[in-house]
Amino acid sequence: MSQPSPLDRHAREDLRYIRETMARAGAFSAVPGWGTALVGASALLAAALAPAARVRAGGSGWLVAWGLELLVAVAIISVALPRKARATGEDVSSGPARRFFTGFLVPAAVAAVLTIALARTGAWELVPGAWLSLYGAALLSGWGGLTREVVPRMGLLFVALGAIALLAPAWGDAWLALGFGGFHVFFGLLIARRYGG
Repeated sequence: MSQPSPLDRHAREDLRYIRETMARAGAFSAVPGWGTALVGASALLAAALAPAARVRAGGSGWLVAWGLELLVAVAIISVALPRKARATGEDVSSGPARRFFTGFLVPAAVAAVLTIALARTGAWELVPGAWLSLYGAALLSGWGGLTREVVPRMGLLFVALGAIALLAPAWGDAWLALGFGGFHVFFGLLIARRYGG
């Protein structure tokens, strides 16, 4: 059998390059509708319990209540997202998925640092607005360019709600309930109905 010609090798390299480019440019649409709705339900519970935690232990108690909600939300999504990805035939280690996680984690890291800074200064009332705004930014930068248009719209609503919460901070827990609770339930059910699971 003869060795492949340089032209054959060049054609194979071109095909490999095209495949890799298409994989990098692809979408990551494994948004877990039911998981998102469940996260919203758990956030509504946290919004109901957090004010009592603030009364008992001050701002740090309130932060612990919402920190526990964050852990619950991460646990739910950690199960729901790979499950939805398997159902849709998507790979959570693909280029688009990695771009999502990278884009999402930067605003999330900023939110963590900003929370610490605001807590140190005692500006607890600004934390809900910061969280909502930065979560919306995370949705826009993480999923915004990679998935169905419903997720960027949800991200824009979170950014807008965060801005309102920063301007009217006395309603912090109500804004968190509306955003992390209501928006997640609404959009989660919408995604589940229109795009499956």
